[in-house]
This record gives sequence, C-alpha cells and structure tokens, in this order.
Amino acid sequence: TANAAGGGGGGDDDAGSNSQVFYGNTSFFVLFRLFALLYSRLAVAYRLAASTAERRWGGAYPLSDGTGAAARPTLDADAYRSFITRLYGLAMGSVEQTSFEDECRKLFGIESYVLFTLDKLMFQLTRQIQSVLNDEICSKLLALYSYETSRPTGVHEVIYHSNAAELLGDDKRYVFRYEKSASAAPAATAAAAA
Repeated sequence: TANAAGGGGGGDDDAGSNSQVFYGNTSFFVLFRLFALLYSRLAVAYRLAASTAERRWGGAYPLSDGTGAAARPTLDADAYRSFITRLYGLAMGSVEQTSFEDECRKLFGIESYVLFTLDKLMFQLTRQIQSVLNDEICSKLLALYSYETSRPTGVHEVIYHSNAAELLGDDKRYVFRYEKSASAAPAATAAAAA
C-alpha cells in the first residue's frame, strides 16, 4: 500500500508520533524474522516458568513477611535463570544438546519441546547477522538509515523511500515500522514496499 511504502501520510513523520521506519531488503527481513522467532521462543520459556510456579505452589502460597499477606509467586525465577544459563552453555558449546533437552524437560515439563531447537535458531540468527554485516547493500541501507534519522528536521519518509529504492534497484524492499506505546508492549511490523 502507499502508506506502507512511505508515500501516503504526507511525507513527513508526525512530530508527536512514536513511529520509526527502516527500509530494508530481504536480508533484513530474514534477520528481523529470526529475531522475532527467538524472542517468541524465549517468551514461551518465560511463560513456562510462570506456569511452573503456579504448579509448584498449587494454590497454597507461603506467607510473605509474617504479616499474614500471601505472596503469590508469579514466576519461578530459579527455573528461568537455570534455563538461560543452560541456553548460554548450549550456545557456547559447553552443554550438549541432549543435556539441554533433558534440563528443559526437568524444568518445564513436556511442553518445553519448542525450546529444543533454540541452538539451531541462534546459529541461523548469527549467520544472518554476519551476512547483513558483510553485505555491501545492507551496509549502505544502514548508513542511509543513520543519515535519514540524523536530519535536524526529522525523517522525511518520501525522500527516505526514494533513496532506499535507488539503492535497492529491482531488489525486493521492505518497510519496517516500529511503533511504541507507553501503555502497551512495542510492536514491529514489516510490509513489502512497491
């Protein structure tokens, strides 16, 4: 759409807008998609740690500080911390894949199967980061983004879009729009630009 491609909203970002735009190619799309997938898997681990706390305490919570107020644990912090430590060890090569899977099962139960391929996901993400850093067009897109965001008058989306289109030529290009809100979690969207 024209708006997704940066040509619809009058050209300039609104001064009060909490929106940020980045024009990229397929390499950036894959990078951001892998990052989003990693984030969602870590969110699953966090959710599993929270449900582990619920199962562990089973409705009977310990008294907090002797005042009689029940302190309901919302997260099994030890389980999540242990998971992150094992994941780091897996990424660094000091923990075997089978040991990591066994630890996940022990910490979170059988629902943890979605975490078993995190090493492969992190490997792909690392390769994609290296690919983006070594690609000349990607470097130029990053430099263009830096230049456009450093303008004293702010980002002019129409100019930014045309500069990105010139860099990319016939290659497929994407617009990544990052919206942030004070009351809600940040959301990122990507759309193919014409």
